[in-house]
Amino acid sequence: MAKIACIDIGTVTVRLGIFSTDTTPIVFEQRRSTICDLGKGFTDTGSLTPEAIARVLRCIDDYLVIMKDTQVEYATCILTAAARESSNVEPLISGLEQRGLIGQVIGGKTEGSLTFFGVCQDFMDDRILAVDNGGGSTELAVGRYTFDEEAGYRTQPVVTTNACHRVPMVERIMSLSIGCRRVSDRFGIYTDTTAAGAPKPECVQRAREYAHKQFSYAVDEEGILWLEPKHVIACGGTPTSLVAMKKQLVPYDPSQVHLHELTLDDIEELICRMSTMSLAELETWPGLQSKRASVIFSGAIILAELIRSMKFNSIIVSEHDLLTGLALCAAADYRNDFIPLPWKPGLASLHL
Repeated sequence: MAKIACIDIGTVTVRLGIFSTDTTPIVFEQRRSTICDLGKGFTDTGSLTPEAIARVLRCIDDYLVIMKDTQVEYATCILTAAARESSNVEPLISGLEQRGLIGQVIGGKTEGSLTFFGVCQDFMDDRILAVDNGGGSTELAVGRYTFDEEAGYRTQPVVTTNACHRVPMVERIMSLSIGCRRVSDRFGIYTDTTAAGAPKPECVQRAREYAHKQFSYAVDEEGILWLEPKHVIACGGTPTSLVAMKKQLVPYDPSQVHLHELTLDDIEELICRMSTMSLAELETWPGLQSKRASVIFSGAIILAELIRSMKFNSIIVSEHDLLTGLALCAAADYRNDFIPLPWKPGLASLHL
């Protein structure tokens, strides 16, 4: 068996997960998360800045050292919203190739499916709405973790062979171009010119109206709730950070975050407290990474309006996410098992 590294290059954060293919269910032996803010400024220009690309590649160099020390043999690397919408992603892809990695820019529906694969492992009996609230986009995926015969798949090895031949079945999926970095930049919330004071109420209101309109469209026009999911399961830096802020987790403890329920009232209370704070004050909030402070307020607004539009009262926060789903697919690809997606992870053989 082999050790595989999964790398997720997001609009705000670059993440690493390392696991062994002889361990089921998959457990990450190491996880790293680094805020590189690849999408900073992207909303205004449609391009990635050279500084942002350099930040990401420096982070990848650090991750490669970790991968060498832990004897990783294969790696898969995906890029999401900022990369897929930018006009100049080539220098970043080239930099990854020079480091022996295959940088795959994935579409929103693939991103949502991978998120669902990771989230659904904890909800075998219920139809759920999985939400990935990211920096550049938000993915909504409704589905179930069900038996492969019920899903109509042919019987063969599946992505989770230890779970009675269950497969993640995505029944409805959407990707919306709304994320915490994008909203922060668009509405001037904690940008370079507004960081000295608290967010302006008129900017906050416009951000709320924009987010609510986006999610109302998903409900009314695209029918994201037609299948009546029982729970909303949210993952990503915003919901996990909000739990950590609520509990003032120092240091961060994933076990205190995973499957924690956040009510709409919880989120609105956090928004109310943040609305009076400057960026410098927000950076000192116990449980919040200081580098995430510039986007957490917008992320909380997005999450609150999503819950309100979906007519739920709360969400369940999951530590299992896109990275988990990517690992499941990478392990299946390594074993030549079935992946319920018209996509395969690009596994690069490393010589570190």
